[in-house]
Amino acid sequence: MAGRPFLSIGEVLAALKPEFPDVTVSKIRFLESEGLITPTRTTSGYRTFYPKDLERLRTILKMQRESFLPLKVIRDRLASLDAGTITPEQAIAPAPITIVPPAQPEPAPAPSADAVREEPDIDLAEPAQSAHFTESDLAGATGLDLAQVQALKDFGVICEHRQNGAPYFDGDDVAVGELARDFLKLGIEPRHLKQLRRFAEQEAEMYTTLVAERAREAFVQALSCVRSSAHARCDLRRAVVPDETVGLLLTADQIATRVAELGAEISRDYAGKTPILIGVLKGSLVFMADLARAITTPINVDFMSISSYGDGTNSGVVRILKDLDESITGHDVILVEDIIDTGLTLTYLLATLSARRPASLEVCGLLDKSVRRIVEVPIRY
Repeated sequence: MAGRPFLSIGEVLAALKPEFPDVTVSKIRFLESEGLITPTRTTSGYRTFYPKDLERLRTILKMQRESFLPLKVIRDRLASLDAGTITPEQAIAPAPITIVPPAQPEPAPAPSADAVREEPDIDLAEPAQSAHFTESDLAGATGLDLAQVQALKDFGVICEHRQNGAPYFDGDDVAVGELARDFLKLGIEPRHLKQLRRFAEQEAEMYTTLVAERAREAFVQALSCVRSSAHARCDLRRAVVPDETVGLLLTADQIATRVAELGAEISRDYAGKTPILIGVLKGSLVFMADLARAITTPINVDFMSISSYGDGTNSGVVRILKDLDESITGHDVILVEDIIDTGLTLTYLLATLSARRPASLEVCGLLDKSVRRIVEVPIRY
């Protein structure tokens, strides 16, 4: 930028990446095509961005990332911001505000095809994963029509997601849509692309299995040393602490009160969200049912069933007998356990679920047997 007051689109991308790591050239061009930003053009047709354009881009990206605002609302708020009827803080606020539309100026004539020349596609990074697109947004970003988008949905090539009951598409769907558009031009229809997607998923699953097996072997070796030390500590404790008969520790009323408290705490922390409760069958079933009834916010429920490898229940490495029914990618997840014991199996489960890229992953347990803990685990609730 030395010696000139403006930025190129590549320099704008570099300036935005630290704060918005998922932004791409395609995303900036899409916002321009929607009329949300209007960079000036050089005589050769290249875009130039001034400081006010960069600041406007930051505002738009914050609206999408922090408030999940649709394009129509973003457009109205930008118009009011330009007119001075709202502040920048109000513009990115998620709560509804009163919009005072300014007088609309006469639209500028569109530049001729000869005067506009696109820059080469120098950025092939994935589109913003945190962005939410409506069906119309997706069609506009990819160059597909609504009928083609519907066909891609029907054949499972792109997937419609939901947040608080509202449907949306993410950056992955935009990337797939752009590829599908090019295939459609070659006469390859959505029903053919469905097979390609299935083959790609099978190949990805094969590589995931290979990596998981190697990771499991390393995990077993590391845990063998931990178990040896832990068993020695337990033997020492049994030698110096005599066995005692344990009476009633918690009454039914005490348990019910604590479950209600946990439900209220989770409801407060996940207000406006729809977390997924994951229970490990079969021990957590009763606790999870009581907890789900105590949570007042919308939730989804899923289950896993596991079997331990190695010498008994303390091996820490598990074989998944029943996996989750739905994907947890991009969702808030709470792993529910009735009793948290050594921490070995729970650590392995957390690593397995984290690899599926949830938006957040927390642990909720009813009883914590910390005296038997071998590996420390983060217990939120």
